Amino acid sequence: MSRICVLGAVTFGILGCNILLSTQLQAQDQEELSAQEFIAGNILLTLYHEAGHAFVSMYNLRLSENEEDAVDHFSIIALTEELNEGNLREEREIQLDNYLFSTALYWLAMSEDESFGDSSEGQEHSLDSERFLQHLCMVYGSDPDVYVDLPKDFDVADLVTPDCAGEYEEKTDEWYDMLASHWLGDRIRTDRIMIVEDKPDPRYKGYREWLHVHGILDEFESYIEGNFYLPRKITLRLMSCGQANAFWDPENFEIILCDEQIAQYSHIYDRLAEENG
Repeated sequence: MSRICVLGAVTFGILGCNILLSTQLQAQDQEELSAQEFIAGNILLTLYHEAGHAFVSMYNLRLSENEEDAVDHFSIIALTEELNEGNLREEREIQLDNYLFSTALYWLAMSEDESFGDSSEGQEHSLDSERFLQHLCMVYGSDPDVYVDLPKDFDVADLVTPDCAGEYEEKTDEWYDMLASHWLGDRIRTDRIMIVEDKPDPRYKGYREWLHVHGILDEFESYIEGNFYLPRKITLRLMSCGQANAFWDPENFEIILCDEQIAQYSHIYDRLAEENG
């Protein structure tokens, strides 16, 4: 039985079609998907995405697909593997579900600006609508019994099918094989993630404080240092960039998380909440 329960819905446009989606989940206290969960989930997936880029660069990984798609897959695996291990508190299961659901909502909302016939050919990233479907396929494929209602909830049952279970297994196996010699294993965990904060634009000071209050950076740091052997330090730099973005800087061995990107997640949540009444 799915842990996801549809409590409300709103209509979005995607590739010229209307897709009905839920913007609420059944949380422990039966309240709507919170801003905290939406922002935290998207930040974590973003950081794991950039960590994927760092691993490709640091370990000289040979990928079987476009790097952006590959690290999107890695970010989902980073969250779903904890769910697949089991023995979690119900609150943690629901939190991780909501994190994964939040990123699906984000890509769907971002895809509204696309036009019919848009193509990702020659582009670094897939279209937001493509990333939305890839994300749903991986999440559903990670446990079709738990996420049985997910394709129907998003009205994409013809696109997110049982074949996604094979897709998830294939992508997970690829990443596990590529990282086989880089798992921490019996090696001693070392402090190799260094968090550096540049002075923020005053408009974003509150978002910086929010990151620390909710432990988002600690969760990222714990996952990376607790699972992988890092041959050298990686800096996670928080800074105001002038645009919503996050990226891996291979020259300086830095993951950059822009304040504007966090603000964008907050603004999109507010817009979804307002449109859903």
